[in-house]
Amino acid sequence: MKPNFTSEEIVNSLEGIERAQPTPFLYTRVHARLLKHQHSPEINFFKFVTRPAFVLGMVLLIVFMNGYFMMNRTNLFDTQEEVGQSLAVEYGQNTPNPYDLNEAP
Repeated sequence: MKPNFTSEEIVNSLEGIERAQPTPFLYTRVHARLLKHQHSPEINFFKFVTRPAFVLGMVLLIVFMNGYFMMNRTNLFDTQEEVGQSLAVEYGQNTPNPYDLNEAP
C-alpha cells in the first residue's frame, strides 16, 4: 500500500508554504529567562570557581600544604620513634622477662 506520487505532485505540494512566524514577544521572553538564570547563585558560584586566578590559587595552596606536611612528616616519625624507644626501654626495665635463662623456676 505505497502511495505512488509523481515528482510533479510532490513539487506542487510545496506551493503556498509560508515561513513559520514566532509568537509575539518570543525574543523578549527568551531573553528574560536567560537573564534570570544568569544571576542565580549556582551560576555565580561556578563562574567564580572556574576563574583561572582562583584555580591557580587553589593549586598553589594544595602544593604548599603538601610540602608542609611532607616536611613535618619526617619530624613526626623521628619523635614517634624516640617515644617508642623510651617506652620500650621503660617496659623492659620494669617487667621481668619470662624467657630469661638465668632464673630457676
